Amino acid sequence: MFRERITMVEEIFRSCSEVVYKAIDGATTEELNWKPAPESRPIAEITAHIIRVDLHFLKKMGYLPDFEAPKTDNENDLKSGIRKTEEYVLDILKGLSEDSELMKPRPSEIALEHESLDHILPHLSQHHLYHLAQIIYLRRARNRKWKSPVEDWEKTTFTIGSYLNPKATASLRNIP
Repeated sequence: MFRERITMVEEIFRSCSEVVYKAIDGATTEELNWKPAPESRPIAEITAHIIRVDLHFLKKMGYLPDFEAPKTDNENDLKSGIRKTEEYVLDILKGLSEDSELMKPRPSEIALEHESLDHILPHLSQHHLYHLAQIIYLRRARNRKWKSPVEDWEKTTFTIGSYLNPKATASLRNIP
C-alpha cells in the first residue's frame, strides 16, 4: 500500500492553501475591497474566486461539499472558506488507501475522461499560488508596511520543488 503520491499532493495543497490564508489574515474590510482600478478585482473577490473554483472542480469530480464560497467581504468568512475547502480536500485524501486511487479517473458526468484527483489537485494548488501573487501585490500596494507571508511562500515553493527535484531543492536550502 503506497501513499507517496497522496502525501505529496496533500502537502502541496495544504501548503498552498495555508499561504493564501496567511495572506488575507488581518486584512480590514477596506483592504479586502480596495481596487487599484475600477476593472480590477479586490482581494475579497479573488479569495472567494479561489474557493469557488476549488468547489467547482470538486463537484466536477463527483464530490459534493455541503458549503459554498462566501458571498461576503468579511475576513473571517473568507478564511473560514479557505479552511473548510482545505479540510474537505484533505479528508478526501485521507480516505484514499493507495496512490492508484488518486490517479483513477472519477465517475462523473461532467469530468473529462482523464481527470483524476492527481490531475485536479495540483492544478488547484497552482491556481492558489497564481492568485496569491495578486493578493500580495494588492495588500502591499495598499499598505507598504504590511509584512507579506514571503517565508511561507518560499516554504511552499520548496515543498513543490522538493517533489520535482529533491536533490536540487536540498542543495538550495544550504545556501546562506
